[in-house]
Amino acid sequence: MSVEKIEQLRSNGFKFEEPNLLIKKLNQENDRFTTVLFVYVDDIDVVYINRYFMRGLETITEDGILKDHNQLNSNTKIDYVTTMQNLTFLKSRL
Repeated sequence: MSVEKIEQLRSNGFKFEEPNLLIKKLNQENDRFTTVLFVYVDDIDVVYINRYFMRGLETITEDGILKDHNQLNSNTKIDYVTTMQNLTFLKSRL
């Protein structure tokens, strides 16, 4: 466990949901769907991206955020890109 990385995550909006799980709800302002980033303390360099669609929760790929072809998640995309630029050690698992 890297205390330094945990502090970096926390300073970028991640909060402990459980003792071994940090989450960040991305800014969705006027976006259609809610998107949440998950990082497990035991696998601190990996981020999982979950999106709450009308049909239910799905783990999506990074492309699911970056290819905002119909502008339904623009604020989420901006927040995600900024977060990933600030936390260069994080990589999307999918």
